[in-house]
Amino acid sequence: MAFWALLILYMIGVYVLCSIGTGIMNMNADVNGETMDLSSINMYNFPQAWHNLTYIASYLKIFLGIAMIVSISNELQQKTLRQNIIDGLSKVEFIITKILFAFMLSLVATVFIFVLGYYFGSTYSDQFSFDLVTERLDFVAAFFLQTLGFLLFSLFIGILIQSTGLAIVFVIAYSFLIEIFATWIFFDSDGLIAALLPMNALDNLIQFPVNLNLASEVQSFVGITEVLISAGWLFIYSGISYVVLLKKDL
Repeated sequence: MAFWALLILYMIGVYVLCSIGTGIMNMNADVNGETMDLSSINMYNFPQAWHNLTYIASYLKIFLGIAMIVSISNELQQKTLRQNIIDGLSKVEFIITKILFAFMLSLVATVFIFVLGYYFGSTYSDQFSFDLVTERLDFVAAFFLQTLGFLLFSLFIGILIQSTGLAIVFVIAYSFLIEIFATWIFFDSDGLIAALLPMNALDNLIQFPVNLNLASEVQSFVGITEVLISAGWLFIYSGISYVVLLKKDL
């Protein structure tokens, strides 16, 4: 029940955030006593719409991570996994089923953001053509990889910390506080080590889509280096999840 509630909450949240642009387009701002028409600010213009919407939606992947933790923690706490192993399910097979679950959940989230992007873009974009719609779909693929990476990270934490509440707190704290402060204090925020850290690696897939000073510095494609680093973490999360589960007394 909690899983479905979190999934529905995620979808509602993504829709609400992605629809904010429609309100901005109908607003006027008072700047130094002059009324500024904001209708020209259109976050749904193709092909930039894919970058804008996937970046916005990426902030809500925490709900999917919590759903992942709830799923794994319930099986560990209620001894469902122990019974499945007694019935013949190996730990390798269990990890594989959870990885497939994370894959399918990421695919659902990706299809959802694609549908939203196509809807808002086809409705509000100043120009609409097949070439424009497909030009930056690499951001949609990056969104899938980013979501899958975060879910596998949540899977690892859920196995490592069997308490649902503590696991959720740790994932939230690490994602939004611990790694950020560690990067600022101990590493160069733009250096190689920082880029290799788990959350930075995922965040670098889809970077902030606006630069008011240098528009040319805005990310225009998903870099292969960022993809390889994030893909590497997928294997690391899967491997250490299996090792931790192997050593656990179920």
